[in-house]
Amino acid sequence: MAQIATQQEAQSWYSVVTDFPNYWVNLQKNFQGLLAQSNYIVTKHPELRSQYDQMVREGSELYNRMNTLNETINSIKSNWNAFTGWLKSTVGMSGLGILPIIPVAIGAAAAGSTLYLVGQWLTKAAEMAKRIDLYKSEEAKGLSPQQAAANVDMVLGKPSSGSFFGIPIKMIMIGAAALLLIPLIMGRK
Repeated sequence: MAQIATQQEAQSWYSVVTDFPNYWVNLQKNFQGLLAQSNYIVTKHPELRSQYDQMVREGSELYNRMNTLNETINSIKSNWNAFTGWLKSTVGMSGLGILPIIPVAIGAAAAGSTLYLVGQWLTKAAEMAKRIDLYKSEEAKGLSPQQAAANVDMVLGKPSSGSFFGIPIKMIMIGAAALLLIPLIMGRK
């Protein structure tokens, strides 16, 4: 049987097993809440459409990954409980717990990184929910969607134009242009 090599890996697995249900419930709730805003985004705030579509894509991918992890963890727990039940009844052993077996089925790094990505996505979802709530609050005061967006943009800043691995796409484009121009500039000197 594979053993957990380090204390850090053991803590990582303990975290996956114990924190997973909270992440899973929060992801499901927030993903469904995001999907419920589709019509509002499309009809009143198309400026959020690209950010919204990106969040739905990321959320869908994470939802599928978390669902797979959930099924795997539940299967492992069920099999482990059946195995330990058999050991108790035939050999009289008990107290093995589930932690020694889980690393056999799933890598701690993969599960831990999924929880990390879900945490990042939940943060972005909270930011978008805050923006949408403020839009709706301003619109309830009688402002048009455009006026509401302008007021909210003054408070929260403009909505993100997207990112790649957390780096704003604008910065990536500026960096790419700089990388292309530096050799040309250096070649002239």
